[in-house]
Amino acid sequence: MVLALLAVAGTTQAQPISQTPYERVLVPITVSAPLPGAYGSVWTTALTVRNDSDEAVVVTTTPVALCGECPPVPPRTTFNFPLVVPDQNLGAFVYVGSPGFGKVTFMLRVQDVSRQAQTWGTQIPVVRERNVYTGKLQLLDIPVDSHSRSALRVYDFDPPAPAAPRAVRLRIYDMCGIGPIDSHCSNDPLVDSVLTLATTPESSEAYPDHPAGAMIGNLIDAFPQLASVPPTVLPSGKFRPASVRIDIDAFSPGLRFWAFVSATNNETQHVTTIAP
Repeated sequence: MVLALLAVAGTTQAQPISQTPYERVLVPITVSAPLPGAYGSVWTTALTVRNDSDEAVVVTTTPVALCGECPPVPPRTTFNFPLVVPDQNLGAFVYVGSPGFGKVTFMLRVQDVSRQAQTWGTQIPVVRERNVYTGKLQLLDIPVDSHSRSALRVYDFDPPAPAAPRAVRLRIYDMCGIGPIDSHCSNDPLVDSVLTLATTPESSEAYPDHPAGAMIGNLIDAFPQLASVPPTVLPSGKFRPASVRIDIDAFSPGLRFWAFVSATNNETQHVTTIAP
């Protein structure tokens, strides 16, 4: 009799867990282990999650219907969510079970731990489906001078079509017009290009582990003409660093996408995020 009860208990614990439909959440950057960077920097990320609902919720990277290895998170629980990905710059997808819709909160922080006494790091947006774009996405006032390096990352929120990877149209303009004595602003693009959103094998699955995407690590290196953007002249005679505007449009039909820029100061390694 005891053996029979144990067998029933074991069967109950092994039952598959499904909380469909799942909410797809994009975690844009993930660093699994400290990552050396420019100027002696060492980068890490920390993803903190809070299930503030009254129910247990599945929070996982693999929301298959027969998930025996993703037990739900207890209600009113805060925890760290480690992620291991092949490309830390293009991040990962996390899936939230339906009982947690609107009740699970994410906080993603990137930090240069070589200078951790000086800063607690910078928050990176975690993107839900309601935040993605199908039309024009704009990023304003992005520095393009010798004191910082600005990196652009673009993400495809859906698995790619089988025929070919999808793409976005990228246009970059100067910020003429923000200075009080600016004049003769032409609004002609300095850059007009198409970016292909490279895929990974997992991207073809119904629940992809990682987004397709594109990254430009340094805008000036990729587009040298941006180095000639003049600084903004202020009435005092001082100069405001040169900056640009980025417009991104879906080039492929049906594309749902998101993008942001991280601007890193070359001296302090402080990161500023510029998001739509």
